[in-house]
Amino acid sequence: MTEVLEKFYELVRAACDDIVNKIVLLDTDQNVLVTVTKGDSATGKEYSFSVDNAAKKIVVTAVVSPSHQDVPEDTYWGSRLEDSNGNPLTANVSHGNVTLSEDEDTLTSVHEVEIPDQSE
Repeated sequence: MTEVLEKFYELVRAACDDIVNKIVLLDTDQNVLVTVTKGDSATGKEYSFSVDNAAKKIVVTAVVSPSHQDVPEDTYWGSRLEDSNGNPLTANVSHGNVTLSEDEDTLTSVHEVEIPDQSE
C-alpha cells in the first residue's frame, strides 16, 4: 500500500466543504425540524464550515433562532450532517433537549469531525 503524505489529508479536509452541505436539526423523535444549508447566512439561520489542519478536523456549525421564519418553536434534540442529496454523513448526535420558544432563543449546533493523518 502506498503511504500518503500530510498534504493529502489537508486536501481531503478542504474537499469536505464540497461534500458536507447541510446540518439537519432534529426533534425529540429524531424528525427533521429545520435544515441549515451551506450558504445560509441570515440572522437566525446561519451555516459555517472551517478546516482546522492543526487539530486535524473540520468544524461545521449551525446557529438557529425562531426569529427566522424557517425555524419553528419546538424542542430540539440533536442534529446530523448531510450531503446535498440529503444522504446522512454522520450519525444523529444528541445535544440534549433545547427548547426554542421565543425569538431571542438561539441554538448553536457544532459538529467537529476528526480526519486524522494515517500515522495517528
